[in-house]
Amino acid sequence: HAGIALAMPTCWNGNLGTDNDHIDHMAYTIDGSVEGDCPAGYNRRLPEIQVFVRIINYEGSRYRYTLSDEMDEWHVDFMN
Repeated sequence: HAGIALAMPTCWNGNLGTDNDHIDHMAYTIDGSVEGDCPAGYNRRLPEIQVFVRIINYEGSRYRYTLSDEMDEWHVDFMN
């Protein structure tokens, strides 16, 4: 099987993102740890949300796995 762990950023600049930019208003801590310091301008902390995905009977390169956005990078979005 294959296992994928995705952790969302915990630092927020207080903006909601505009012009369909759903990235620039969030940031990871400087050292990548949950308890690390946020970069300058991202002074609001949010709880870390993690998503774990396990693909049972993963057959590697035998098949082409396509994500819903047809990208080849794993990512996760949170909408409330």
